[in-house]
Amino acid sequence: MRCLVFLLLVALSGAKVFERCEWARLLKRSGMDGYRGNSLADWVCLSQWESHYNTQTTNLNTDGTTDYGIFQINSRWWCDNGQGITENACGIKCSELLTDDVTVAIECAKRVVRDPNGIRAWVAWVHRCEGHDLSPYLEGCGLSPTSGTFRAKTTYLLFIKSIFQSHFPSVNLTEMIINP
Repeated sequence: MRCLVFLLLVALSGAKVFERCEWARLLKRSGMDGYRGNSLADWVCLSQWESHYNTQTTNLNTDGTTDYGIFQINSRWWCDNGQGITENACGIKCSELLTDDVTVAIECAKRVVRDPNGIRAWVAWVHRCEGHDLSPYLEGCGLSPTSGTFRAKTTYLLFIKSIFQSHFPSVNLTEMIINP
């Protein structure tokens, strides 16, 4: 009976919980793949660990601030929850981060990563995503885990390597990288 009541409350609340691949495709359409050097898999991983892809997730922090929405964007710095001092760098009400239309949340997340901390502003990304193989987050979604940023960085590095080798043909650059 309790489970039925819980499910009814979730259904009535209108919370949108995205399926992983659905979320990945939406992020890709929204220009998040490669945005400020962050891969699509970075964003999907971050969202998994911050909110489990739930648009209405909130979290009260020990400092009195609250994290809102699918990206868990903090009220102290990024949005106004009407409860104290805020920088409101995204220029929005925090409640706008809790809707099924994630356009505002995505734009605010883009604003967050333009800050010097970048994607490292999210503790969950630092602990759960950084330095990990993120390919499972896009697996089965019909999206290449090596799209966007990775491909661009690889092309750039190969270009630099070719220039270096044309000027210093006797230096084995691969050997220098593998065995510094």
